[in-house]
Parts: sequence; C-alpha cells; structure tokens
Amino acid sequence: MGNPHVLTRRNVLAAAAFGSVGLAAACGDSEEERARASDDPVRTEMIADEQRLIDSYRAAIAAHPELESRLGPILIQHQAHALDLGGPPRPSGASDSPSSISTTESAPAGAEQTVAMLRDAERRAAADRIAGCTRAGTAELARLLSLIGASEAQHVAELTS
Repeated sequence: MGNPHVLTRRNVLAAAAFGSVGLAAACGDSEEERARASDDPVRTEMIADEQRLIDSYRAAIAAHPELESRLGPILIQHQAHALDLGGPPRPSGASDSPSSISTTESAPAGAEQTVAMLRDAERRAAADRIAGCTRAGTAELARLLSLIGASEAQHVAELTS
C-alpha cells in the first residue's frame, strides 16, 4: 500500500472530477434558484388576478343565483388555477382582496350585463396570462400560464354562447 498523502495522478484526477461535479451542481442550483425567485413576483401577481376573478364570480352568483349553473363550473376552474399557481385555498365567500368587485359592481343591472362584465374580465385575464409567460423565470411557470390563459380564453367563448 502506498502513502495516502502522496500526490498521484490518480488522486489529482479523482479530486478534479469530484470538484467539478460539485461545482456544476452548486452553479446549477443557484441558477435554478434565481430563475424560481424571478417567478415569485409574476406568480404572486397571477394568483392575485385569479383571486379577483374568483371574487367576481362569487359576487355574480350571489347577485344572480339563476346564473350559478353557467358560472359555477368556471368559478371552480379559477379556484383550480389559483391552487395550481401555488395560491392558498380560500373558503367559500372569503375575500381579502381590496380590489375585488362588490356584488353591486359585478351586477350593474341584470344578468346579461353581469355576464358581459365577466366576459371582458376573462379577455383581460387571458391576455395577462400570456403576457406573464414572457416575464416568467422558468419554463414551468410559462407553460402553466399559457395553459391558464388558454382556459380563460375558452371561458370567453362559454360566456358568449
């Protein structure tokens, strides 16, 4: 057996291999962490937008219970979007958003106007999700936002028919 403190070519190559693997892993982690950190403001903004839509649908259903069968499934989809984005589950009727639309504002005069207001909100939301894709720090968030944006564009079609 040789002296363990002797510097051999084999020891140098082994140390270099382990060192480069560790360095690459450390660089990869910090790069990934930076990308995820850049997602945080985008994700937070999109969660808040989804919560406002949820509040708007709840207000519309409260003002026009006859629309529940039409609006209820879309409300459920928005709740799923918020959860997919990492938002906390909210109990039914909860609203901590200062800019959420009140029942009076979401139901200006009748059910048709309420649906038109929701349709416009869905158009804006679809455009906002697609714009969010370009600001996302990770492909994962960009992909999620594109899917949510497509869903919201489909809501426009549902609210048109």
